[in-house]
Amino acid sequence: MSSVASSAAASATSTCASVSYSTFPTEDVGCATASTGGLPSNYSDFMKGCCKTAPVESWANDCALYCLSIGQSVGDLNTCFQSAGIAPSDIICNANLSASATATKAPDSTSNPSGTAAGSGSTAGATKGAAVALVPQQGVSKAGLGMLVMLFVSGAVGALL
Repeated sequence: MSSVASSAAASATSTCASVSYSTFPTEDVGCATASTGGLPSNYSDFMKGCCKTAPVESWANDCALYCLSIGQSVGDLNTCFQSAGIAPSDIICNANLSASATATKAPDSTSNPSGTAAGSGSTAGATKGAAVALVPQQGVSKAGLGMLVMLFVSGAVGALL
């Protein structure tokens, strides 16, 4: 006799795997945490500690969280996320590391009570400018840095010979 075991796949994982993170939920400068496998539950707490006065909001069918970089640069926000324990591969920012949000205070929560991206409905205004590419922050590996140093040293020695 044989038996067949089956299990249901985690719905959060399958839902988040099909979500597109290519459109950031705001035109202002900020960072998000997103993962196709779903976010760890402690990411929200980590972000609340790093986002200062900016609220942490959900987007992409609750598969991602974001906040504006109010009162700090994207680089400072990104560093805080990583120091708090958020994986660098889960961090997405929509501007360079020296940029910061143009907003000077947290938005009024009554204007966007659902936590969805503002301007996503039928009353959305025209989008200004081109979209910023969303690229997860990536660190430089020691091996890669070592290879660059070896390449540079080899080229310098070769030029001397």
